[in-house]
Amino acid sequence: MKFGLGAILVATSLPGATPTTSKPNASLTCEKTELFKAHGVKVWSSSDPAPTLYYKSGLAIDADGAYRAYHPDHRSGLDSLNHAGHRANWWALVTDNNKPSGKPVVQSASDPAPGYYVSTTALFDPNITDIRNPRRYVEAGTIPYVVLHPKALKNAQLGDFATVVNFQNGKVSGAVVADVSAPNLPVAKDRSRWRTHWASIPMHERAASRTA
Repeated sequence: MKFGLGAILVATSLPGATPTTSKPNASLTCEKTELFKAHGVKVWSSSDPAPTLYYKSGLAIDADGAYRAYHPDHRSGLDSLNHAGHRANWWALVTDNNKPSGKPVVQSASDPAPGYYVSTTALFDPNITDIRNPRRYVEAGTIPYVVLHPKALKNAQLGDFATVVNFQNGKVSGAVVADVSAPNLPVAKDRSRWRTHWASIPMHERAASRTA
């Protein structure tokens, strides 16, 4: 897992919101309200020109959901197996009894990465009912996504789209809210592999596949 400094901006267009227009040369103002604070990070909201949630924080990069995220040998995976849990408490892997206390499920010959564990994300495809199918989860190796603190999900939801902007080189990428961090972890983690960024998430545009 790698760490960096970044910022998240969540733009929320809720039902009933009234579109706003601006005149040429009109100056724009932004009033913000502090929503909550977690681990020293303040999370703000703004309603003009559209409902928005944003903050700046440290970001952690890992591989949950990737087909090759974790391997039994502790070396071949994209991330350290310690970040998926430990014996009797696997929080990022599918287990044989569907509980953290179970034994991690290894991908079979017909899966994308045979021999690797099945890694999960909170966002999944409900059309794939087999929880042991790696394709059910968001593939972090190809799909950029952000992880939000549980408190942030009062204003954002799994499946919300995001726009990620790299402060260092100005590049822009799409992303999606696909996972939730533990309450004792930083406000956000990032799977886009960009260490310093903004993420803009329009709340009215949500992915079709999401948790119930």
